[in-house]
Amino acid sequence: MEFRVDRAPFLRAVKSAAGIANQRGQMPVLSNVLLRLAGGSRLLVAATDLTVSVEETIRVDSGGSSGLIVPAKTLLDVVSSLSSDSLSLRSVDGG
Repeated sequence: MEFRVDRAPFLRAVKSAAGIANQRGQMPVLSNVLLRLAGGSRLLVAATDLTVSVEETIRVDSGGSSGLIVPAKTLLDVVSSLSSDSLSLRSVDGG
């Protein structure tokens, strides 16, 4: 998975999702944010605590469709700490 995104809308979407992601629940998967590429120009950012869900779609530059989950707190901390207007993200398998 690889994409380029404007930081401001991505940060807003991650903040919304991280606010819903359950950090202390019985199901560790609920502490993650789903990132799913669709059609090369849209990224779905989603999270749930099984009671409330949030989904936001933002524009990205990408060449494919795939998805992954990322720990909500870690993603929010990293994106918040970056100062660039545009971000490039790439997942690496097996690492």
